[in-house]
Amino acid sequence: MVFIAFPIALLLFIISFINIYTYLKSRQIFVKYLILGSLLSVLIYFSIFLYYYSFAGVAYALGTGFIFPFYMIIIPVVIGLILKAYSNKLINSIAVIFFVSAILSGILMFVFSKYTFGLPEYFGIPVYY
Repeated sequence: MVFIAFPIALLLFIISFINIYTYLKSRQIFVKYLILGSLLSVLIYFSIFLYYYSFAGVAYALGTGFIFPFYMIIIPVVIGLILKAYSNKLINSIAVIFFVSAILSGILMFVFSKYTFGLPEYFGIPVYY
């Protein structure tokens, strides 16, 4: 499952990057969308950290390799693509927030990959293979 999540997440990361680029070219992106997208990204990131820290008694070895791409990239981009299909300006602005969140999440996962994918070991949670 992990080997499926990474290519899909990478493809959706590229799709969201293309969408943000088209929004930037048409000048439909504002600073508040960037701020809200980054807040959403950080909220998802720390929610997963909180889950592992507080509730996870055991973890699977490849669990973080599925959980992080799925919740931080795949779900926001799919929601953004669904919202982009609507012609309402407010709904399209919410789609931009989800695309920005997916891009920043991908960057966070890359920059903090030691903590992201080694999260169970970082918190001392037993890992099952």
